[in-house]
Amino acid sequence: MAGFLREVRDTFLDDPRFSVGLKPVERLGGPNDETLEILSDAARTESQDALAALLNGTSPAFPATPGMEACYAARANSLVIRAGGRVGKCTVALTDPANTIGRLRPDGTLRIDNGRLSPWLRGWTSRDRSAVTCPYAGTPRQSPLLQIGSGRPE
Repeated sequence: MAGFLREVRDTFLDDPRFSVGLKPVERLGGPNDETLEILSDAARTESQDALAALLNGTSPAFPATPGMEACYAARANSLVIRAGGRVGKCTVALTDPANTIGRLRPDGTLRIDNGRLSPWLRGWTSRDRSAVTCPYAGTPRQSPLLQIGSGRPE
């Protein structure tokens, strides 16, 4: 991980358009949860601090306290670029058409549909903490989300 982060730092972090968010592996309810080796809170903080130091001392974009952070999908500057050029917000809702908010054009510019983007950002204006923690949870679904680990729709 250290070598990878040095390469990311040297390649991207001189450009203010890029930042790195360090997010620990978590148990999210899947069938392999018990086999995952999860860091303790103290080890997580120590690890994130050490990795952040490799990134020229920048602080992690995600707090070390689980459940207290904004979901990346609620952040206006966090986008998922799909292989075909579709732009989305959430890596959990990849199959839901409501997750597609725009397109990456061949010339490298983005076309974002603000009407499709706004539900993902609504928690900031409404001050609804749950919508900031998981904006997909309250978004009208165009297809059911399979609950992680259950194999059935939510």
